[in-house]
Amino acid sequence: MSTKIIRTKKKSQKKLYLKKHNKLKLLLLSLIFAIIVFSIINSKYTSYRCKDLDYAIKNYTTTGIFNKHKLYSVESYEIKFSDGNFAIIDVKGLENKAPYKVVTYKLHIQKNSKGTWKVKEYYPRSYCFLFSELQSLHIPLFKLTQLSNRVNPVFAFTYS
Repeated sequence: MSTKIIRTKKKSQKKLYLKKHNKLKLLLLSLIFAIIVFSIINSKYTSYRCKDLDYAIKNYTTTGIFNKHKLYSVESYEIKFSDGNFAIIDVKGLENKAPYKVVTYKLHIQKNSKGTWKVKEYYPRSYCFLFSELQSLHIPLFKLTQLSNRVNPVFAFTYS
């Protein structure tokens, strides 16, 4: 008689354990599902907002986990060229890492088939900014000049 009570007690404990385990599985699956749905909605919203060039510039320069050219904030930007499908922009802002230097990047942004702007290339331009500041002192020095826009940046020093 006592062995029967022990067996039924073990069975009821096992049923309670399985119920708790199933609830945890359900909670974990619903949490993963919610995260996936949220990330899909967020990416759709961002791609919709990136149809505006101003938003795209600020978004691509200040966000991104793997963005090594990420800025803490954008101070200013200047559109050098735009034909509606391709744009060249100079962006100036604070670096995301300490010591938070002011850096300048040259962005090449292109519109894709869906009408959203995507960054094609980043060119760090902080050293060119330094040369332009030194030139304002009216001291003759060598200036960095870009030779080609279509391939990886190739630079040459020219005397000014």
